[in-house]
Amino acid sequence: MSTGLNIRPEGALDFVALGALVHRLDPGIIPFRKATEARIHVSGGEFNCAANLSDCFRMKTGIATAMVDYPIGDLIAERVRAMGVKPFYKRFEHNGVNGPNMALVYSDRGYGVRAPVVFYNRSTKPAPSSSPAISIGRRFSPAACAGSTAAESSRPFPPPLPKSSSKACRRPKPRARRFPSI
Repeated sequence: MSTGLNIRPEGALDFVALGALVHRLDPGIIPFRKATEARIHVSGGEFNCAANLSDCFRMKTGIATAMVDYPIGDLIAERVRAMGVKPFYKRFEHNGVNGPNMALVYSDRGYGVRAPVVFYNRSTKPAPSSSPAISIGRRFSPAACAGSTAAESSRPFPPPLPKSSSKACRRPKPRARRFPSI
């Protein structure tokens, strides 16, 4: 089968994704405030590509991502295997209380004129702690660097970054444009 991609025949995989895995709770058309049960779906932008290439086109795919060793991590890992995606995990131990945790998305589907509602809990996901280049001790704030909204963080107001590292996440200021005089 021709995929249009220049894939070397000696390669073990046709496609490898690099990105976070999330689990999504979906009560269907029932609003979260009234839901009593929900379905669990495993997804992630990059994982979805690998999973669908594996499932639909029988390509050999993989994902490189962080994984927490606890029951929810086991559930997510099982779904990765079920989709035929080969995992490459950087493993983290769960401390039994507050994490790190796999990212969680809450989403209902909406119905009629009621729009779908989606909100995130990424407050203690393992990815920020997996790279020393972006991790700045305990005071690191993904929201400060990634442009995330406060709704995506469990802390509504992230603590300030240490002065020694504030330049690492600061976006460059746009240069002022000079317009010709009229």
